[in-house]
Amino acid sequence: MNIVVFCFRAFIAFGFGTGSVVNFATGKTNSGLAGLAFTIVILQPLVRVLYFRQKLLPASSLAKGFTNRRGLAWSRYFCGFILAAASLANIDTNTDVEVNSLLLLFGLFLLSPLNNRVFTYSRRPSNPAAIPKWKERMAFLVFIRSLGLILILFALGAWLNHQYTLGHTLAVIGILLVFIRQLRHLFKPGQTQDTPAPSFQSAFPHNDTQPAPASFPTSPATDLKQLSQAYTALLQLGPGQKGPAYRDFLNNLFPLYDFPDRGNFRLDNSEINGIFELENQTYILVAKWQEQKSGHNDLLIFNGKVEAKSAWARGIFISDAGFTNDGLETFSLGKRTSIIGMDGQDIRLVLEGRLSLVDAIKRKARRAVETNRSFVPLHELI
Repeated sequence: MNIVVFCFRAFIAFGFGTGSVVNFATGKTNSGLAGLAFTIVILQPLVRVLYFRQKLLPASSLAKGFTNRRGLAWSRYFCGFILAAASLANIDTNTDVEVNSLLLLFGLFLLSPLNNRVFTYSRRPSNPAAIPKWKERMAFLVFIRSLGLILILFALGAWLNHQYTLGHTLAVIGILLVFIRQLRHLFKPGQTQDTPAPSFQSAFPHNDTQPAPASFPTSPATDLKQLSQAYTALLQLGPGQKGPAYRDFLNNLFPLYDFPDRGNFRLDNSEINGIFELENQTYILVAKWQEQKSGHNDLLIFNGKVEAKSAWARGIFISDAGFTNDGLETFSLGKRTSIIGMDGQDIRLVLEGRLSLVDAIKRKARRAVETNRSFVPLHELI
């Protein structure tokens, strides 16, 4: 988190926290409770930063790390602030307590971490030919969701002017547009029985004692195709099944490239651990398959684990969901990195045959030496 954002959030939380105490003291219970909820939501990211002792980014990183998506996120935070502040100002003076409560809830949603989980966008495709259509879809999705937020703000004005029918209509349409991606998934037809999804277990059976089953095909092209199908299948599994499936996937991917002295990767609670060698360098591997991105604390813990080993040890961190921008930026500002990162898009490029796993690791390791960046997307290195 940037130090400017941190201080601004702390200032806002202090202001609303003080206002909440004043409202309680003057008998305005609804406003007091609403202000307290607002304060807790604003403070939550700050507590996380302090708890994990994350290093705050300097003010200069505001312009350096500013992206279109970050600008959209800030605009959502601003809308959430307007909605929550408007509801706080009227929740005890306006007879429409239900309306103001809904405004408060939606404003708190936009200010909470749930905001980033709902306003998700699909990953950039690895196939260059598909990028133009992907950009069109993303632009359309951004436009639709932005329109939804604008309609909700108009609904706020209609409610304050006692135009309740118009306000309710605009609010319903606006909320539907905001959650359009989630609604699409609800009504998305599933696969029929005639075209079942490929099964991970049918791609290759689980085997704890061998890095690859004896029946696994020997043709490299067939292997990559079969592994690609298995990877697609395991992404559809539930949390309890995905861990063992991801371990089996890695235990079948690495043998294709003849890494020397590689032991079987093992599953330990919420991560996969292992070790292999490449060009006389010993690599410690950790892999995570959870849906949330890995942050600064995950990188810091794994980097410390690697540096606690021999001086010539390196680490490779596979986070299928990717890494948070703030986590990578903060980690790169500290001491030198002994680890490199890979995400799901990198894995897909390897499975598509765009680059071998060996070459992918080599190029990432070289870029880490040149820039001290632990993670550079593989498509930038091809």
